[in-house]
Amino acid sequence: MDEIHDGLAARAQRARASLVAESARHPVPLPSSVGGPRRARLDRGIPVLAGLVVVGITVGLLVASSWRSQSVVVPNVMSTVSAGSRPVAVVTDGGSTFVADAGPGTVTAFSTAKLSASWTNNDAKRPIALALGSGNLWVLDAGAARLLELDASDGHLVATAQTSLHPLGVTVTGTTVWVLSGGNETLDKYDATTATQTGSVDLPAGGTSLTSGGGYVWVTASMQVVRVALDANRGTGVLSVPVADQPVAVAATPAGTWVALRSGELVDLDPGDPSRTRAHVATDATPTALTALGDGSAVVATTAGTLTRTGTKGQVSALPAPGAALASLASSGALLVGVSPVTALLYATEVPS
Repeated sequence: MDEIHDGLAARAQRARASLVAESARHPVPLPSSVGGPRRARLDRGIPVLAGLVVVGITVGLLVASSWRSQSVVVPNVMSTVSAGSRPVAVVTDGGSTFVADAGPGTVTAFSTAKLSASWTNNDAKRPIALALGSGNLWVLDAGAARLLELDASDGHLVATAQTSLHPLGVTVTGTTVWVLSGGNETLDKYDATTATQTGSVDLPAGGTSLTSGGGYVWVTASMQVVRVALDANRGTGVLSVPVADQPVAVAATPAGTWVALRSGELVDLDPGDPSRTRAHVATDATPTALTALGDGSAVVATTAGTLTRTGTKGQVSALPAPGAALASLASSGALLVGVSPVTALLYATEVPS
């Protein structure tokens, strides 16, 4: 037994000696040597990883920013935002939309893409109509019988002018501002550069609304539509055309003039010869507001809370319904906006081409 034990001990001794000798020829790296190179490779990887993280965060922010910057106004969807307490008039240039609130007497500009307020002006007592032209925003203040010129970019008051009694509507052609006076039954003319009255045109009784387009100013009166030519090349200065029922709104483009009648009918008049009717379109209720699109078609709002688009050949298509009667409509390109004093909302959508 002792001999076996001594033999095993001798073999173990020789194995240890052999391991020591092998270790001397191929030393095992110390822990610091092991950690050093690995940390170096890791350290070189950290900037790469950090860069990837930064890129990912940046892309995410850009995507989020792009999403946030997209317009909330899209085709076939009716977007809304609170527009005060009793909004009665709206006008737009596409980028900005302006709303007159007859309740507190304010005019507010909204970013159309965001439907968020940009500025509010409090200089009017009871603003009832708006028009864009000659670089600024024109406000008809029925509460004080005044015409106000506001800077469209920030809303500050530029100029004021006294109007005739009972002003009803306003439109701009070039450097001329036109105001419909219900008290005097006149169409009053103002120089947009000085905000001073320069003349007036006598009208038939019962004027209700006005618009401009195609070289004319159009006025709705008692059972007739009045065309006022802006220059002698456009024909007779003032021409009255009878219509089948009381007109409640008129909208014009160079391609056509649309008149909404109390009966619910829309008629498309030839601008050059308004005695000639080119199309008749029936709506589902009494019209409350009307606007013309650039392609010559029109959009009408009704007491039923509907919006209907009518083409120059009489074709009809329904648009997203606001569900409430709109007091005013306006358009710019594919953008369509409207306001309702019932809901106190501003409505906006894109009209499909």
